[in-house]
Amino acid sequence: MNIPHSVKGGHYNEHAVAGWNDVVKDKHDAARAAFLDWVQDGKPRQGPLFILMNSTRAAFKLAMRYCKQHENMIRADNLANSIRVVDPYGTGGTRPPNIWTGGT
Repeated sequence: MNIPHSVKGGHYNEHAVAGWNDVVKDKHDAARAAFLDWVQDGKPRQGPLFILMNSTRAAFKLAMRYCKQHENMIRADNLANSIRVVDPYGTGGTRPPNIWTGGT
């Protein structure tokens, strides 16, 4: 079962990864930086830059695999978090939006 989602601005990207900002982005940045360092050093096939490049790439692929396997759960969590409103009275609880007053 797929969770319906809205498309902001009328654009839909079928390659968007649910959980990218939360799970994958930092691993992608590290893998990209390690790759560029590895290329700048002449693409060595052994040594510390090669090991760093391979390990950061593996961590990135693992995070991508996690997001693809748990896509529905991540989308559902994001949807639930988007409609949750913090208690305005500061009692520490949360309450659902009031549909009778326009969601506030």
